[in-house]
Amino acid sequence: MILLWGVEEAPLRLLRDGLEEIGATFLFLNHADLSRVHLEVEYSPRAAGVLEVNGTAYRLEAFRSVFVRPHDVSDLPDFVDREAASAGWRHAGALQSLLWSYADVADALVVNRPSAMLSNGSKPYQSRLIEKQGFEVPETLLTTDPEAVRRFRAAHADVIYKSISGTRSIVSRLNDGHDGRLEDVRWCPTQFQRYVDGIDYRVHVVGNWLVAARILSDAVDYRYGTTEMERCELPASVAGRCLALSQALRLPLAGIDLRQAADGRWFCFEVNPAPGFSAYGVEIGREIGHRIARLLAEHDERGCLGARREGTYRSWPK
Repeated sequence: MILLWGVEEAPLRLLRDGLEEIGATFLFLNHADLSRVHLEVEYSPRAAGVLEVNGTAYRLEAFRSVFVRPHDVSDLPDFVDREAASAGWRHAGALQSLLWSYADVADALVVNRPSAMLSNGSKPYQSRLIEKQGFEVPETLLTTDPEAVRRFRAAHADVIYKSISGTRSIVSRLNDGHDGRLEDVRWCPTQFQRYVDGIDYRVHVVGNWLVAARILSDAVDYRYGTTEMERCELPASVAGRCLALSQALRLPLAGIDLRQAADGRWFCFEVNPAPGFSAYGVEIGREIGHRIARLLAEHDERGCLGARREGTYRSWPK
């Protein structure tokens, strides 16, 4: 059986469509319903236990494949207005933590394990991992020193800035109008990079398969501008590096942001471990959803055992 954990949104709908089309058996665990879900987990040494949803109990050992795309419970509409000390909020928060722990050690194919997704929590750290797979990364400055920013801009002329964490931020060009705000970096470590002129590509990797989209945009950050996307083929060497990168990061599913510079060099900006693949066109989004469905279903049929972990019994009462 396959476990899907997330919220009602386009990527999950495409994945569910794919699973239904191939007749796979799955359980959708809506993150918004966690206050009405019961979970008991025991690690001795493998993860075992019971997940109860809507009065039906499921053995955790029965899930051979797991897809994880949750949101933090504090961001969900059903919980935003609740008191953090309320029983429902505490139940959902504790159960969320239990699910994260289970997803990291489950004897199953997990797309993607929480520990593997952590590399995206530090863009500078992830950049070092990206470079190891042969991609170039723009010259980068991570600092809380306004003068260091000014020197970096003087050296590279055209510079962008963005968040150093996994929290979404709008990539923007640094200009003269920002000079008066540079003092703010003293209180917020910020990442600055040399701007690379070129063409953007988004590559989605699913297992050993990938699909690439060429992106033409009038914006520095194509997510926030007028954009045209078209499916394309990557050079074999670049495609191979994308597959090697996703495997090195232990991500069966990855969204990789590339840019080919005017001189032909390929730069990689980041790897998204929970890509919103539905945003890249109906045809591409549907195919990615169905590819993930087949990947999960194939492992569900033959099983996929992970590393054994020792642990202690943990439970969250009804």
